[in-house]
Amino acid sequence: MKIVDAVWEQRNLGVTCYEITFDTRDSLDDIKARWDELTDRQYLVFKVPPKRAEIVAFIQSRGFRFIEVSMNMYCDLRDWTLKDEFKPICEQCTYAPMNDDDIQTMFTEIKRGIFKTDRVYLDPYFTHEQAAQRYVNWTQDMIRRGVIPHKVMYQGETVGFFCGDLSGVYSSFENSGFGFLIQCAGIKKASDDGKKFSTAKYSSNNPSVLNVIIALGYRIKTMEYVFIRHNDSSRKAGVDREV
Repeated sequence: MKIVDAVWEQRNLGVTCYEITFDTRDSLDDIKARWDELTDRQYLVFKVPPKRAEIVAFIQSRGFRFIEVSMNMYCDLRDWTLKDEFKPICEQCTYAPMNDDDIQTMFTEIKRGIFKTDRVYLDPYFTHEQAAQRYVNWTQDMIRRGVIPHKVMYQGETVGFFCGDLSGVYSSFENSGFGFLIQCAGIKKASDDGKKFSTAKYSSNNPSVLNVIIALGYRIKTMEYVFIRHNDSSRKAGVDREV
């Protein structure tokens, strides 16, 4: 198993957090023996591989609830080409590095709540404002590490962005289908940069995006069932929203 003390969630959400990924070799007896150690945080995120039904049953009996399937995706860029049926619209799409004003626009759009399918946004223990700020913090961290955010334009108008593994459609263009353009722009940028593979992580809570990236050539590499639990002391971090 891989145990990550997710210290960034103290800043993002106001809670201590373990993210623990189990693998096919972990025994249930070992998990039971280490249970107190594994659950010594306010917010717990457990990731279980498929076919480990006994682990799923055990952690559910201990108060964990299912929140999503997380899929690690990859696209082989060595022989990637855009399908002919996508070319007419994608060829009207361009991307460019952001300037300071563009970056502030991106932060404003994220704070408006353009990401509505991640496990924090859907979790009634946290507020939607916390979920949005978590993405702002993540994007700021990437920029500090040297990742260059890019705006994506359709016929000259900015419709969204991509920055590292994160991409989004701006609120004015929600449900417009421009998510396809943004994903396409990210792949074109990776291909233009000479990368052999493009990798990404997607949630089962967002099937429309999953359909888009599969159409563009992504394939599922691995998947994990994600379960969460809040210990009582974490209630102060958010509010009990109605789901």
